[in-house]
Amino acid sequence: MAVEQITLKQLIIWNFQSHKETRVNFGPGVNAIIGQSDSGKTAILRALYWVLLNVPQGDDYRSDWGGDTEVTIKLSNGTRITRRKTASKNQYMLQERGEEEMIFTSFGREVPDEIQRAHNISDRNIQQQLDPPFMLCETEGEVAKILNQVADLSIIDTSLSRADAKVRECMADIKATGESLEGAYETLERFPDMSHLEQGLNDLEDASKALEGDMRAVVSLRGLIAKGPRIACMASEASKVLVHAPDVDRLTQALEAYEEAVQEAAKLLKVLERIEKGEKYISRLKPQVKCAEEVKDLTERHKHWEIERDKCAKLSDFLTSHAKAEARAQKATKARKTAVEALKEHMPDECPLCGRTD
Repeated sequence: MAVEQITLKQLIIWNFQSHKETRVNFGPGVNAIIGQSDSGKTAILRALYWVLLNVPQGDDYRSDWGGDTEVTIKLSNGTRITRRKTASKNQYMLQERGEEEMIFTSFGREVPDEIQRAHNISDRNIQQQLDPPFMLCETEGEVAKILNQVADLSIIDTSLSRADAKVRECMADIKATGESLEGAYETLERFPDMSHLEQGLNDLEDASKALEGDMRAVVSLRGLIAKGPRIACMASEASKVLVHAPDVDRLTQALEAYEEAVQEAAKLLKVLERIEKGEKYISRLKPQVKCAEEVKDLTERHKHWEIERDKCAKLSDFLTSHAKAEARAQKATKARKTAVEALKEHMPDECPLCGRTD
């Protein structure tokens, strides 16, 4: 596919050094600017540098008679580039064929990228009168550098440099990974029974889950303990009722509450048995996991379980006292029943006080 060759077609200068209004037309190939001394040849080159490369800086190039300074170049593909400087504005303007005009400000000493891509001209394309012959007086390195810029071969050097850097980075990562693997293998060699320890830890986790269930049962038991004073109060009220006035319903509620306490106590005994089994199992696992950090946490849990066991022992004593209270309550119930039967035998069919027969 043929590449379009873009060349300079026209240069228009306004109020730049000695040029108030100058138009220069360019032809294909090499163009030379000739003329007498002090006729403005160098100013034309400076105007080209100003619009193409944004040099020189400052305001010395502006004409003494005043007015806006403006330099425009037209390219063979219809693109127009204008560099303008006024008392208050410093602008680049780009008008490409079929596109809206773009205006650039605040670009400092640089040339906007859009402007550079549009003309694609560098200082290599312009040669002044006293410059040495192009590429004939340059060193081999300078010639290679120029050819790289012309053919845009620098991208190859950049790509190779980045590829080398990436290779070095990958090699460093591979080396670091290898060292990490070696350290991991050395660490594994210090634990030949790691699989056994892992199985032990899994068993320990299962036991921990079972004990968590037991702890939930203990929490439920604490609720039962909280009910103890209420049960004792109900038993006390039942005793008063037996002494002063029989109240079968309230006594029945007290007995039902006590039966619930007995059932919860049976559950507690089962929880205690499971806790004791868990403690025995944990004691067997301790030698296997003494290198693991979980042993510390297990020890703390064991202390917690001992505290809970002491509480359970106290609760067992409490339930024993309740068993004695149950025996007394049953004895009182039997006496109440005997008293009620005796009362029924001696009570007449009609109440002598109120006359009720029920």
